[in-house]
Amino acid sequence: SHSDLRERLKAYENTGLTPEQVQELKERDTAKKPIKTKGLKNFHGNIYKVVGECSNCGCGVNSFMMFCDYCGQRLKWEA
Repeated sequence: SHSDLRERLKAYENTGLTPEQVQELKERDTAKKPIKTKGLKNFHGNIYKVVGECSNCGCGVNSFMMFCDYCGQRLKWEA
């Protein structure tokens, strides 16, 4: 909710960050769907992992990751 987000952002207010830096952190903490996703199937034909690219930096990510290892973008995986 917006009130929760406002409360979380208050923690950034006294860090000396510019408004642009705070906005960048907000964007990175907003879960985004990876792009070019593909489900990997096991021997029985069931998808066990989804792989794709981070929509922020393009690095490889998989559905066991909550954040991109390279840029820290929060990832949004859906069934």
